[in-house]
Order: sequence, then C-alpha cells, then structure tokens
Amino acid sequence: MGRFDVVEVCRSTMGVRILAALRDLDPPAGGAEMSLATLLKGVSVQGYFAEDAPDYIPLEPSEESGTVDGWTVKVFQSSDRGAVTSLTEGSQLERDVCTFAVEDLWSGLAWRLRNRSSGRPNIGFQRRHLRGVNRKFS
Repeated sequence: MGRFDVVEVCRSTMGVRILAALRDLDPPAGGAEMSLATLLKGVSVQGYFAEDAPDYIPLEPSEESGTVDGWTVKVFQSSDRGAVTSLTEGSQLERDVCTFAVEDLWSGLAWRLRNRSSGRPNIGFQRRHLRGVNRKFS
C-alpha cells in the first residue's frame, strides 16, 4: 500500500512527463508518498539545473542569476484520504480531486489476508478490487 504502483516517464514534444499512480500524495503518516510530495514541491519552484548550479558554500548567500522556472506539477488524487496536509499546502502543485473511493471491501480483505512472509496482498481479492476501481475510473 505504501509503494508506487506505476511509475512511467513519457517523452513528448513538450518535454518530459512523469506519471505516478499512488494511493495518496499527502499521507498523514509519511512513507514513500511523503518523499514524492517533497520532490514534487522542489521541482515546481524556480531554481538551477544541476549542471548550471553554482558551487555550494555553507553560510554564504548564493547567486540569484541564471535560474529557470520550475516545472508545472499537476496532481490527480482521490478525496477519501482527507484534506491537504501542511506538507503540500501553499505549494505550486495543481490538484484535481476525484470523488470515487479508493478503498473498498475487496482491498480490505486483500490486505487483511495478505501473505505473512512476503507482506504482499492476497492476489485474488486485490484483482477484484482493481477491476472495480478501474471500471469507475474509466
């Protein structure tokens, strides 16, 4: 549940697009999603490319010239995990919130009846859950 299900990079004529399908971008408890939220906040602000960045000298102000605009970050997420947390509140992330539920009876059973040695959810219940969610999404 706390891992990325799909991560794909697509190149188009407009540049690079990073698509990540995950349960929640603003998790109340943390995890991999919290790391992704911090990364997305960082790339959406103005700054330097890695190859053009000035040398970092601690306790000295940096140059402000030569910066580039940040990326435009658009987030599509479910509304069933609650409100936006302070992690991404006030950031430049553009959100589109959908209203269908991400969790249901089948996902709960898949998690509760997971493989105890590997921690993976029960595949039969997980497939049934994903079939229903994919049907709602399309």
